[in-house]
This record gives sequence, C-alpha cells and structure tokens, in this order.
Amino acid sequence: MINPCLTGKNLALTCFLMLVWVFARAQNLPGLPTGNQTPEEIAPTRKPLENLRQQQMQKTIRQNQQQFQQQVIEQNTRRAMAEAESESLRAEERRRQQAAAPFLKAGTQLLAMAEGKSHPQVKKAAFLVENAFHHNQLSYQTYCAQIAGRVAAMKRYAAWKKMDWKSYKTRALLLVRFFSDTIRMPGGIMHHPPVYDFEDPYGEKDYRQFFVTKLLRTNKGQCHSLPLLYKILADEIGVKAYLSLSPSHTFIQFLDENRRLVWFETTNGHIVSDRWMAGSGFVKRQALESRIYLDTLGNKATVLYCLQDLAEAYIYRFGYDQTALDLINNGLAHNPKDIRALALKANFVTCDVNRQLKEIGQPPVGELDSYPAVKKNFEYMRRLYEYIDALGYAEMPRDDYQKWLNGINREAAGKAVPK
Repeated sequence: MINPCLTGKNLALTCFLMLVWVFARAQNLPGLPTGNQTPEEIAPTRKPLENLRQQQMQKTIRQNQQQFQQQVIEQNTRRAMAEAESESLRAEERRRQQAAAPFLKAGTQLLAMAEGKSHPQVKKAAFLVENAFHHNQLSYQTYCAQIAGRVAAMKRYAAWKKMDWKSYKTRALLLVRFFSDTIRMPGGIMHHPPVYDFEDPYGEKDYRQFFVTKLLRTNKGQCHSLPLLYKILADEIGVKAYLSLSPSHTFIQFLDENRRLVWFETTNGHIVSDRWMAGSGFVKRQALESRIYLDTLGNKATVLYCLQDLAEAYIYRFGYDQTALDLINNGLAHNPKDIRALALKANFVTCDVNRQLKEIGQPPVGELDSYPAVKKNFEYMRRLYEYIDALGYAEMPRDDYQKWLNGINREAAGKAVPK
C-alpha cells in the first residue's frame, strides 16, 4: 500500500533523495556513511567539522585576548597621560610658587617696615618691589651706588658754586633744580634732568616702565617712578618731601626753608599751585574731605604705597589669586582708606563675582536669591564700590591725563624754579 504522504511533490522529493543515496553508495562518496560502516570508519568524516569548531573557538579566544590586551593598553595609556598631566600641573605649581616666593618675602619685609619692626626706608622699600619682579636678580649695592652718585653730583655742584650744603634751603633748591634744569657741572660735564617717558608710560608692553631702577638707568620715567626717586633723594639729603596722590597720578609736596609746603610736578620739573592742582585734576570734594587725594604720605604711608606696588606687580605676573588678596588686605589693615588698595580689592572681588556668575549660567541679578553664596559676594562687591565712590575716588581718562600734563606746563609758565 502506498503511503498517502508520498503523493505529488513529496513523492518526487523522496524518490530524488533515494536516488542520491543509492548513487552515493555506489560511488562510495566520503561524508555519507554506508550501511555496513563501523563507528571507527565513520569518525574520520567528523574530524573536519570538529577541527573547524576548534579553530573558530581558538580564533574567538585570540580575539578576546587581543581586545583585553588593547583595553589594558588603553587604560595604561590613559593612566600614564593623567599622571603626566598631574605631574605637569604639579611642576607648574612648583614653578609658580618659586616665582612667587620673592614677592612673599618682599611683602613680609614691607609689612615689617609698616609695623615699625624695621626702619621704614623708602629707598629699600622701592627696591624690594622691583627686585621681587626681577626674581631677586637686581643688585642693591648697584642701586644704592646710582642714588649716591646723584647725591654726590649735587654736592659737587654746591661746592663749585660755593653754596652752603649744610643749609636746608640749598639742599631743597638743588634737588628741585636737578629735576628741572640742564646744568653745567664742574669740568664742563652737563647734567640733564630726568624726563617723562612717553613710550609705553602705562607699562602695558613692559611693566618695568614703572620702576625707579629703569629711571636710574635711562633717566626717563613717568608719574610713578619720578616722584619716588625724588622722595628717595630727598631722604638721602635730609629734605622733607612727601608723595601725594591725585586721580591716576602721583606728585611731590616738599617743605621749603620756611616750612611751607611747595607742590612740585616731577613729570616736567615745575612748581605748581595747590589751588590749580585741586581744581584741575578730577579731584572731588569728597576726596579732599576723606584725604585720599592731595594729602602728604609719610614714610609709613609711603611704605604701604610700595606694598600696593608689590601687589600690582604680582597681579601683573600671576593674576588675582589669594596671595594678591593677602597683599592688598595687609595694606588695608594699616590704612582702611588706602585708595589704591581699595581699587585693587574691588577689581579682585569683581573678577570673583564674574567667575561665580559664569559658573551658574549668568542669571539676572533678580534671580540671585536662588544662589545665596553668589548673592552674598555680589552684595559685598556693590557695597565696596559704594564705599570707594563715597571716598571720592576718580580715574582720569588717558586723553584727559595728557591734556592735564599740558595744562601743568601752562600753569608753571609763571612759576620759575628759583636759581
């Protein structure tokens, strides 16, 4: 009886397979077992498949091993790069600390002068600032010799002209003349007064433009270095002279033989009137009342002035950081109205507030209640600016400053330096 499943296509397929099987047995083809083969005879036909599986497994194992080794290499590389970056940061911090060390040492010495632990000598204070900026590479002996040379020149001129060097009037007069006039010295040598340096007067290209050491070397300075050198020379020869501040400017006040204060503009070597200076230099009434401008700075105040010079030089090198803030605050601890220190602190706080605002996405001021720490710092900045404004702080725009210097020339035209 024919199986009902073997009909149609199924029957044809079955027949075809039977013919293939019969043909394979007749040809004794490998891979197809015959009915009378033993297991041992069948086994060889399975080896190629097993070998293929083993090869595939070995290949997979090798790939896994390679992937693992690659991951280990990448991890080690990342670790080495992180360690190298960390070491680079540590090395950079060590270099920064080494570069900052002279500033810290100078700050300690200036603070000792301000606190009366050592003699407040302006000559030494100015040198400490400039030597710190130069990584302690300047020679104090050379610096002192250059100052002594200028004093000796005044003494030689006084002896040549038979002037009484012991007279206070003689010394005060000659110091003014040496900052004002071209003078024929003994032997025909000409003395040339120091002049204003119009090239980079704000120290934007070279911060050393502010330095007394640069002025001593080149005989050119500006409204920071010129008054400082005058004050240093005055101390050396026993003339009472004082630094005095106005907006964006420093000048000299000195006592004449009658103990009257004389106002002297070192940038052009002219005597000017106090009335003109007070009325032409952006000086507010509040500034006169608070005495932040046009007052005389004694030796302690001048040392604190140099301490803020040090802070500014440090900020020029390293920016606003905790060390800069410490230098600023040390000055304010001795003079809470130190207008230069207050201005630097306002800049520091402003930078800090801007950094915090940037970190939280620059929200409007009205939304700062959601950020208590930032709001507290913001409010402190606002109060600090209000306090500085109340003291009468002002800045003189650069174009106006140049016009103001020219105005000094016109004011001084009728005030000849005594001969």
